[in-house]
Amino acid sequence: LIAQFMSPESTQLIAINDSLEFVIASTAKCDMKVYDNGNLVYQDSTKQDSFFLSDTIPGLHTVVLEASDSNTTVYDTAYYAIAPALNVAVLPGGMEMGINELNDTTVFFKLYAPGKNRVFVLTSLNDYMPDMQNAMTRTPGGAWWFTEMSVPAGQTFNYQYLIDGNLRVADPYSTQILDPWNDGYISAATYPNLPSYPFGKTTGNVTLYQTAKTPYPWKNTTFQAPNQEELVIYEL
Repeated sequence: LIAQFMSPESTQLIAINDSLEFVIASTAKCDMKVYDNGNLVYQDSTKQDSFFLSDTIPGLHTVVLEASDSNTTVYDTAYYAIAPALNVAVLPGGMEMGINELNDTTVFFKLYAPGKNRVFVLTSLNDYMPDMQNAMTRTPGGAWWFTEMSVPAGQTFNYQYLIDGNLRVADPYSTQILDPWNDGYISAATYPNLPSYPFGKTTGNVTLYQTAKTPYPWKNTTFQAPNQEELVIYEL
């Protein structure tokens, strides 16, 4: 017996009182039960069905499918989150777009996404779940920011942005990303020990970042870079 959630395919974010459709299916007719954060919300003897879930309290929901026949019981798990109230505030001064390293264990995120309704920071530190504590604050001008996230000093971690509940993107100011579509074509000779993409946990490009990096040992200590407006940059 095989049973699983056909939809949603990844963790979805919805507003209070909005509803999200769940589609369940199995290889044969069986007794199906669905639990939302431990509460029974669906029960029927079927092979395929759909239903809707909603809530009025912000937070992450774990939805468990239990399917049973006379021989076995199987499970599948899906997630959704109810977004908290939107916080609008002026951006702290001195922060650039992208990730800002405040110290070896603390970072600040800034993203320009005008016209969007909700943005979360997803990281490898919380399995790319839309933690309510990682909801970004919107500025009146359309930028989003999140301050003082604790990260491991000197260790690489991944992050991306969840925009309006369904779009997952890497930081536009990334210097390195994990690409689920193209990383598999990079040979070990080209990039030894390439970090693995977190398949099964998220989708879309993911930013790699490391705090407390060792500064590059420049041999030419007298070199002075020209002004940015005088540079001509080619991507090969």
